[in-house]
Amino acid sequence: GYNTVKNEKPWVTVSAAPLGKYRDTRRYSSRGWNAWGTVYQEAQEWTRQGIVDALFPMLYYKDEHFFPFVDDWSAHANGRHFAAGLGIYQLDPHEQNWPLTVIRQQICYTRCFDAPISDDASYGTGACGYALFRAGFITDNVKGVKDELRRLNITPALIPALTWQSSRNPASPSAVSVTYYTDAVQISWADAKQDVRYNLYRSVNGPIEVDNPAHLCRTYIEGTSVSVPRTSRCTDTHYALTSIDRYGNESRPILWTDKAIRVPHITTSIEEF
Repeated sequence: GYNTVKNEKPWVTVSAAPLGKYRDTRRYSSRGWNAWGTVYQEAQEWTRQGIVDALFPMLYYKDEHFFPFVDDWSAHANGRHFAAGLGIYQLDPHEQNWPLTVIRQQICYTRCFDAPISDDASYGTGACGYALFRAGFITDNVKGVKDELRRLNITPALIPALTWQSSRNPASPSAVSVTYYTDAVQISWADAKQDVRYNLYRSVNGPIEVDNPAHLCRTYIEGTSVSVPRTSRCTDTHYALTSIDRYGNESRPILWTDKAIRVPHITTSIEEF
């Protein structure tokens, strides 16, 4: 199945959502319900063999039934993408009636633990992301989960690149032009004539860093122009525009700065009468 997909469209991500507990860890038991021994899913072996691009284990548990098994999936992702599946349906009073703090802690944890891909390297910090089951509990804002997700995800995000399929970076955007209006910035560029989209980064408080997710402003822009609200005129605003291909590889950035208005310093004196 994997090779069939890749032969036709190698940029397509082949993923699987196995049971949340692969098997017992050294310190914690899966309590008998695991992928390996119950339904015979060899998901960690799939990553080792390279026949899956991403795993979304259904980690719909909490406490010692969640954290050790997140670590286990991360340690055996073998360089492929791993995102924890979080059971937000458990917030429902008709389910386990979890407090919202459980989901908050799980999201924060997936972002902070080390995700090793070899003895001397790691895949950033934390998992590649997380998935939420089910969407209806977000739209219904059960226990304020939708509001919480907005608070925890204030910037957009990029899907990790399929570097084992292709690691070649596309060409940077060309003929970039910027028009400044009172309350907006209009950016335009030439048609790349290749199958790419574009990402826009912005930083108000310092130099732009395209590897800093906090600087992401707009992602996967289609076409050859975008308009964004103008930020404070009192501080330099730095921008970067990149191309991103179907595999998730990004080009070198095109950089520019929206200069702040410099108000001349005027010294005045007040005389006493």
